[in-house]
Parts: sequence; structure tokens; C-alpha cells
Amino acid sequence: MKKNPKLLLGIVLIFTILIAGGHQPASVPPPPNYPDVVFIHLKAEQNGSDIRLLISDTREGQGEDAEGHYASVGPNTKVVWMRASDSNIRKIKVVAPTVENGAIFPGPAKTILLGKRRRIRVKENAPIGSQEKYEITVKTKFNNEPKTVDPYLRIEGNQGPGGPPD
Repeated sequence: MKKNPKLLLGIVLIFTILIAGGHQPASVPPPPNYPDVVFIHLKAEQNGSDIRLLISDTREGQGEDAEGHYASVGPNTKVVWMRASDSNIRKIKVVAPTVENGAIFPGPAKTILLGKRRRIRVKENAPIGSQEKYEITVKTKFNNEPKTVDPYLRIEGNQGPGGPPD
């Protein structure tokens, strides 16, 4: 029996098309698009004897109460804390993680621009879905007492064990 190479090639080609046509690639979501830099603006307000710290991630925002505030960042994002315009803040004294060696913060934020700003770079290997509580301490224009609040940084993605608190 004589072998016909064209016939064999045709059969192989048909099987290849059938196999490839019946297979659909798995749907893989695109990786999250994290910001290169996140600016966190701080502002103090006084209501009677109560002083509260407001925080916003944009220059236009009025701010929200800093307690429990979430700022969304990504691995290797630069985070800069600064005074908002008319902030009533004399100095940003401390921006630091509440727990050492956490998932996101590499350590306390470094002072930049003559103490007017604080900055960190999120850990490059920070896990997606993680969050970390940190503290901000400022000195306001209202009194000489420092004001400390505990907001969060989080890396959005699939919420695993590091999901938001209840």
C-alpha cells in the first residue's frame, strides 16, 4: 500500500483544527492597574474641645474622618502624606505602621520637603488583598497636644485573610 503524504498531511491538519477550535483558553483577568503615587491629604477640624483629623486621597475632596479610612495602593506604590490647604496642622509628626514587619509598610514614613510631607514606598512583594493599619500623629494649630488616628492602607484585589474588618 502506497502512502500518500498529502492525504496524511490533510488528516493531521483537520485534527489540529478540530482540536484547536474546540479548546477555549481560560479567562484570565488582567492584573490590577495600581497607581504609581498616592497623595493623602490631611486636615484638622475643631468642634468645641473635640479635634478630628480628616483625610482624603485627592486634592478636591473635602475629606472624611481618618479613623478607619482606607487608602487603596498597590505593590511598589509611593504613598505621600501631606497637609491639605488650610489644614490647621502645624506638623506631621509620625506616619508609621502599628505592627512591625507588616504586609505593606516597610517601616515609618520618611520626612521630605523640610518636614512638610512623609513618604513610603509600599513593599514590592505586598500581597494582593492585604491591608495594614497605621498611625498618623500630627500637631495642630488648635493646641500643643498631638492628635493620633489609625487609618488603613490596602491593596485591592481578591479579599483573602487580609480583607476589611467587620
